[in-house]
Amino acid sequence: MEPAKPTPRALLLLLLATGLWGVGFVAVSNTLQVMHPLWSNAWRFVLAAPLALLLFRTRLVWDRAHQGAAAVAGACLALAFLFQTWGLQSTTVAKSSLITGLYCVVTPMMAPLFRAPLPTLTHGVGAVLAVVGLGVLSQVWDGGGTFNGGDALTLGCAVVSAVHIHVVAKVAPGRDALALNALQLMWTAVVSLVLAVVVAPAEYLVPPAGALGALLYLAVFCSVVAFGAQMRAQQEVSPTTASTVLLLEAPFGVLSGVVLLAEPLGGWQLLGGAMMVGGSLLSVRADTLRTRMP
Repeated sequence: MEPAKPTPRALLLLLLATGLWGVGFVAVSNTLQVMHPLWSNAWRFVLAAPLALLLFRTRLVWDRAHQGAAAVAGACLALAFLFQTWGLQSTTVAKSSLITGLYCVVTPMMAPLFRAPLPTLTHGVGAVLAVVGLGVLSQVWDGGGTFNGGDALTLGCAVVSAVHIHVVAKVAPGRDALALNALQLMWTAVVSLVLAVVVAPAEYLVPPAGALGALLYLAVFCSVVAFGAQMRAQQEVSPTTASTVLLLEAPFGVLSGVVLLAEPLGGWQLLGGAMMVGGSLLSVRADTLRTRMP
């Protein structure tokens, strides 16, 4: 089934999600200074899930179909964060952002597997422009280097993130997006907590006080609000366009680093951000043109 024409509200929701996740880079870096990456993930979702379930308790549907949809989406989300955080132990933040951003290219390639609308040439051009812009933004290609184990794990994150985008595109339409996100966060918390206990059982059974503020931001804004916004927006946009717009998380991350951490902002970063915005606009335009075709 073809997606509906992207509405301004859907696009604003995706931009809201990317903005919150961009600032989340700073929050994640704060938690990783004092705790194991898997426990950072676990506590983020252990805090987020009860809040979401409480807020949307009157809208929750506990039947098998909803639970199955939420469990698959939640497991994908937990695995994506597992690959990304584990990979960061042996790769750079810049390389991690570039390799993770490859979900923008992987998502349309996976369309036949999920019986999703095939991407058009304009979608492809937008995706390539956005990924090249991400490379310019992080200036990875100037640094050389080799492809190591951390990079391979991060590539796994990109693949699982693309699967998650397609899963959301399948399960979100026709359902209450915020309630479904609450169930997704519940299953993400379960999987993340199990992984943390298995890998690092003696660490951080109580979140360190120094990480509590960052964890609360990640739980409330990056999980309850941002993933809820993604769920709602993907009821109206194609997986390809969603993946391209969500790639704007990277320039938002750079901007948050400039504002909150006083990191420098150079010409390459401005050029890369502009290319990514242009790629996202091309992908949105492609969806709009496709809905006008007879």
